[in-house]
Amino acid sequence: MFYAAPTPIPRNPGSNRKTVGDSAPSSLAWAPAPACAIRKGKLLSSTRSRYTAMHGYEALLNAFLTLIVILDPPGNAPLFLGLTTDMTKAQRFQVALRGSIIAFVILTVFAIAGSGILSAFGITIDAFRVAGGLLLFWIASEMIFERRTARKQQSVDRSNAGDHVSDIAAFPLAIPLIAGPGSISAVVLLSTTFSSPVGRLELVAIIFVAIAILFATLAIANSLDRFLGQTGRAVLIRLLGVLLAALSVQYVADGTKALFSS
Repeated sequence: MFYAAPTPIPRNPGSNRKTVGDSAPSSLAWAPAPACAIRKGKLLSSTRSRYTAMHGYEALLNAFLTLIVILDPPGNAPLFLGLTTDMTKAQRFQVALRGSIIAFVILTVFAIAGSGILSAFGITIDAFRVAGGLLLFWIASEMIFERRTARKQQSVDRSNAGDHVSDIAAFPLAIPLIAGPGSISAVVLLSTTFSSPVGRLELVAIIFVAIAILFATLAIANSLDRFLGQTGRAVLIRLLGVLLAALSVQYVADGTKALFSS
């Protein structure tokens, strides 16, 4: 049995009324999104932006804490006093300023060219995270058991025994007391996290703030050493060592997880 197709209902050209099947797909395609969907999209977008901002703040805070612990202002203050025993207050200020500037330049170079150095030697970022984390953990153990201060004191004694006492701002103050293997490794490790141009500028700003805090500590080293005393200085250095140990374990865990997942 055959059925004839229904004849379309004619429409009056002068009428503005629409029939049931008149351009239904077009009107549905151009229908505006519901208000609840718009509000949901805005909520998801704002949630993502807040999460990204919180993650960025956390990375900046971790980088600052890593550098300030590695630079160890309370631990370097008595060593700086030992280096500048026979100097006036103005001469100590000049030595502290010059050493801080030299150390800032060195750390900035490694912060900018850190990824390039790793690529030149064929070292992956994850492998360096594991190696840098282990090195930072070793430095943290030295801080906790007070072996790092004794090792730095030996460098100070060798410097005072030589003929280049007047150039102590470059050695051993800038290198290796401030910009030593630990701080250089930490900066290269952080440069893998702050890999974008804006991130590199943020890392350089963090280095500047950390060096400025260290310089201020060295400038008032005499007063700070009297205020803390031997007991207060030992307790503070140990607390910083525990904090550095926790950060270094996190670096090793992240690097190991990435290596095994790849």
